[in-house]
Amino acid sequence: MVNYEEKVFHPNLGICDVTGIDKKEKRMVITAADGSTCSIPFKSLPLVGVRNLMESDEADLILKKLFSPKQSSTLPASLTLMQIQQSIVDYKLEQQVQLLIGLLYWKYAEGKKGIRYQECLSRIEGVLCEELSFVLDLSKDRLVERLEDCYRRMA
Repeated sequence: MVNYEEKVFHPNLGICDVTGIDKKEKRMVITAADGSTCSIPFKSLPLVGVRNLMESDEADLILKKLFSPKQSSTLPASLTLMQIQQSIVDYKLEQQVQLLIGLLYWKYAEGKKGIRYQECLSRIEGVLCEELSFVLDLSKDRLVERLEDCYRRMA
């Protein structure tokens, strides 16, 4: 087992430290901020959504997109909770950003405030904003607050 000082992003655990790589077993061991650990085979990393942290220039671009969106909601009214959750788990950053923009528009501009969408919104804000605040060294609460204020004003 080899020890590393690297950080990765896990969809459920958030930003994690890579605490070990077992080349023999072909596994990565990661530890979350709350102390929980997880051992994942290398080949399963993309399947569970574990990826390297975004770069700061990528984070800057995402902030620009989030705070100056170009279109209103592209979410169809028939979008189901399952489809939203699948998009969150999918973890392609571009899709995640578009989904958050869509959900925020939908919440404020179109008045959809159902609890299940609220849960999805909280979850996607949580995971995306946690990473953005870490990479850009910002306060997560202020980031989410600014984001919500921005979309509330557009409504």
